[in-house]
Amino acid sequence: MLKRILWCLVLACSAVDSYSSNRTRDDDLCKVITKTDDDYMCKPIDQCPEVLRDAENRVAYPKMCRFQGRTPIVCCPISREVSSQKATEKCREYYSLITSGGGTIDFVGSCRAKTAKTRETNRLKIVGGTMAEESEFPHMVILGFGERVKNVEWSCGGSLISDRYVLSAAHCSETGKRGPLKWALLGDTDIGSDVEETDPQIREIVQRIVHPNYEPPSVYNDIGLFRLNAPVQFNRFILPICLNTETQLTTEQNLIAIGWGRTGPASPISNILMKVSLDLVDQNECNRSFFLPKSKRLAIGINLTSQICAGKTEGGKDTCQGDSGGPLQIIHPEFKCMYSQVAITSFGKICGEPNGPGVYTRVSHYLSWIESIVWPSS
Repeated sequence: MLKRILWCLVLACSAVDSYSSNRTRDDDLCKVITKTDDDYMCKPIDQCPEVLRDAENRVAYPKMCRFQGRTPIVCCPISREVSSQKATEKCREYYSLITSGGGTIDFVGSCRAKTAKTRETNRLKIVGGTMAEESEFPHMVILGFGERVKNVEWSCGGSLISDRYVLSAAHCSETGKRGPLKWALLGDTDIGSDVEETDPQIREIVQRIVHPNYEPPSVYNDIGLFRLNAPVQFNRFILPICLNTETQLTTEQNLIAIGWGRTGPASPISNILMKVSLDLVDQNECNRSFFLPKSKRLAIGINLTSQICAGKTEGGKDTCQGDSGGPLQIIHPEFKCMYSQVAITSFGKICGEPNGPGVYTRVSHYLSWIESIVWPSS
C-alpha cells in the first residue's frame, strides 16, 4: 500500500519533472541523466526498492513515467544481482565443520527442532515462546553494557556471523548513561545460572559499525555490526549462522525468533533463551498497525525491500523489549541442522497484542554492506 506522504512527494515532483505521459507502459525504457549511464525502466514505485530507499532517506526525487490510478510509475534502475558470493561461501564453510557436513563438531542446531521434545514453561515465555535447547541456536549472542564483566547489564541480542563479528540492530549501539555497548556473551542459554555446562565465551566489543543511512528516530536501516576483540572458538555451542540470500519469503515458511527479552509487556527480562514461531505478515496488514502519515519513525510506512513483518494475527506470540537485535531465522533449506537468518529484530508495539506484528530488518537487502565489512575482498 503506497503511503500518502510518498504520493504527495511524487505528485509535487511530477508537476515539474514528469518523464512523459500516459503513453508510457510498464517495462518501457525511460531516460534518467546520471554519471553512470545506467539503464532505467518504468515500474510501479512499490516494485522499485532503489526509489523507495532514496525517498525514505530523502536522497532524490523519483523521475516519473505516469500514474496508474493512484500508483506512481517511476523510472527504476534495471536491477543487477546483489553480491552474496561471500555469504554463501561462508555458510558452506561453517556447514563443513559439523558432523552432518563431514566435520568433527557434534552439532545439533535446527535438527533439535525436529527431534527433541521442547520443554514447555508457563513462567518464562518470549511472549508465547518455549525454552531453547542447548546447542539449538549456537549463533545466538547476548550484548551488554558496563565497564567490567562482573557488572554487565545485558540489553540486546545479536547473531554470530564470523569468528569476529556479531550482527545486530543499529539502535542497540545507542549510548546513554550506561556508556557504549561493550560486551558479547556467546554459548550461554541461561544467563542467570553460575553452573555452566556449555563453556560460554565472553568478548569485548571494540568496534561498533551502524549502517550509514540509519538516522534515528527513523527506524529504517536498523542494522549494525559489532567487532570483537578476539576470535571466538567454534564448538557445538558456538557457531556462526548462515545469512539468507533470497529476497522473497513465503507464508509457508516457519519463522523462528529467539531472545532473552521480556516475557510479557510488564514482565522482567528472561534469564533463559526463548524461542517462538511466527508467521510472515502481509505488508498492508502491517501498515495498518504502524503507519502514521506524519511519523518520523516510519515516514513511508513499512518498506518490504528492507523490512519484514512477522507475528501472529491472534496475538499471544511475539518478540519483546530485550529481544532487539536478535535473529529471525528459518531452517536452512540445503544444509542439514543449519539455520539461515532472514532478518533482525527491530521494533514493535505492545508485546503479543492481536494484530500487532513485530518489524524486522531484512538481511538480504544489506548483504553487500555486510560482506564489505566482515569479509572484505583482498
